[in-house]
Amino acid sequence: MVPPRTMRIPSAPPKSAIIRVKSAKKQQNRQVKPILVKLNRGHDLRGPASRTNSSLSPRFIDSLTTVGERIGKLETKWIVVGSLSLALQGVRVRPQDIDILTSKRGAFTISRQLKEYETREVGFRKSHLFQSYLGEFKIGGVKIQVMGDLKARVRNRWVSGTPRSRNPRIIRLRGRSFRVIPLEKQLESYKALARKKDEPKIEKIQEFLTASHNALSPQDCASI
Repeated sequence: MVPPRTMRIPSAPPKSAIIRVKSAKKQQNRQVKPILVKLNRGHDLRGPASRTNSSLSPRFIDSLTTVGERIGKLETKWIVVGSLSLALQGVRVRPQDIDILTSKRGAFTISRQLKEYETREVGFRKSHLFQSYLGEFKIGGVKIQVMGDLKARVRNRWVSGTPRSRNPRIIRLRGRSFRVIPLEKQLESYKALARKKDEPKIEKIQEFLTASHNALSPQDCASI
């Protein structure tokens, strides 16, 4: 008579092993979360202002959107500069107005498109520090300055602002693209002007750039 085969039934793992597995999974989750946050931050640093800068007033977004609707399809090149360009890129500043840099011809072209909002006609104006073909407008209570062929006095000579508007950064806002001056170039401008009022902005830009350089870039996020 052949003895019956015995089947070995695997025993359940001890509770201590289960606890170790669960704690290991929790540890993995803890390790993953900071990476996800870092990816999101890295993406949002260069994303729309509605996600990057909660200090940016909705009325500025509304006014800029209106500007985009009116002049976005013009062949004239224009770029957002100043504090709003900083805020759109995530720097924690509170803009007081919207500054748009363009050419002399562009200033007159834009003024025609924004005629109903005009508070000051485009004309050549010069101060001790700046000169440009300047026009002023107001949309939703927000002041807008359009500057054509802007020049700034740096070390007793007039320097064109046009070179700093090349190679702009593109910001998507409410389905529209806006060209803004990159933070690095804006930082150079503020330093060159050497104005006391710009020192807080210089500090905030430098802090932001340091933090963003330590984060992953949007390209890194897309590749993961």
